[in-house]
Amino acid sequence: MTTVRAPRVDRVAALRRAIEGLVRDTDAGMAAELVELWLEGVDARLATLAAATDASALGRAAHALKGQSCLFGLDGVTGACEDLEARQRAGEEILGASQSEAVAREVEAIRAALFAELEALRAQPTDGGETW
Repeated sequence: MTTVRAPRVDRVAALRRAIEGLVRDTDAGMAAELVELWLEGVDARLATLAAATDASALGRAAHALKGQSCLFGLDGVTGACEDLEARQRAGEEILGASQSEAVAREVEAIRAALFAELEALRAQPTDGGETW
């Protein structure tokens, strides 16, 4: 019997494609601002997930982070948040410090790449020829 495995997703390539799309749709400055906002807010979102004392609060926090992460093609973060949401809807007991560990692992797996993309965006010239 042959085991079929899902293809490994290249997180950094997916992130770059999403950011390239943002730059095409807006500009490098706007894309940089969006990345910066995500990076500034992600630790607070993770803290909210870890500290959730009821399933409803957990679901809301996971949903918010999932929505923000979709913008950048962060499928690992999005998937981990979707898992929490699904488990919350199914009525599983998922409160406690370990509830956000999978999400936090996915965030850490992509954080350095997001910082690198932010620096690259800041180095791109704006419409006036200056860097952001």
